Amino acid sequence: MKKNRIRIGFGDVSLFLLSLILLTGSCTVFAPCTPKTDGTYMSCHWAGSTVTGIAAALTVISLFHLFTTDKGIKTGLDLSVIPTAVFTALIPQHLIQLCMLNHMRCNSIMRPCVVILAVLLIFNAVCNLLFCDRKK
Repeated sequence: MKKNRIRIGFGDVSLFLLSLILLTGSCTVFAPCTPKTDGTYMSCHWAGSTVTGIAAALTVISLFHLFTTDKGIKTGLDLSVIPTAVFTALIPQHLIQLCMLNHMRCNSIMRPCVVILAVLLIFNAVCNLLFCDRKK
């Protein structure tokens, strides 16, 4: 009986790192605008919170992808990353409106970073489907 060994490849690690960067970055480096002086939040705060929640889900999916040995499960996880990352890219400005001014932090930093990381996640998942998960 052949024992399945966990083989961690570049596609697995890069998927995990991208989702982890999206998760930690949405809380720190490219977090949206701070609260207003009266303590209330602008709508970009809720966009950032939503991105953080979805990034946490993507991180869990990528952890499963990292440690599973079954190619069918890896394919299913890659297929789940694609629409989730598309949804993540659409959150700032399309699904949840950001601030009106283009120089605000949410428009100048958060939105481009989220979109770039989401596109990289989609690219990584597609590459995993086409190349990495097909290896014997």
